[in-house]
Amino acid sequence: MPSNYKYNIENVESIKAFFEKMKLRNNKVVIEFRDRSWWKEIDQIENIGIVFCSVDAPNLPNNIVTTNNTIYTLDFMALRNGIIMFTPRGS
Repeated sequence: MPSNYKYNIENVESIKAFFEKMKLRNNKVVIEFRDRSWWKEIDQIENIGIVFCSVDAPNLPNNIVTTNNTIYTLDFMALRNGIIMFTPRGS
């Protein structure tokens, strides 16, 4: 999600409605939030059935989150030639 997509009840309901409409509830779906407000509401995401992506990026919490028995991380590795490199890991 974009960094200006902050936690609020409307956004949670919008995400929930989208995934219910798409019928993805029984599949593992990952959302990467870029605003720190979502780290306080991880249980809301887990209750929808979505996997919370732990992001190692500037100005975001640096903890690894487990939701719905899954860990998914994006680790900031390097800034080379103006390209930010990320390595996804999931289980």
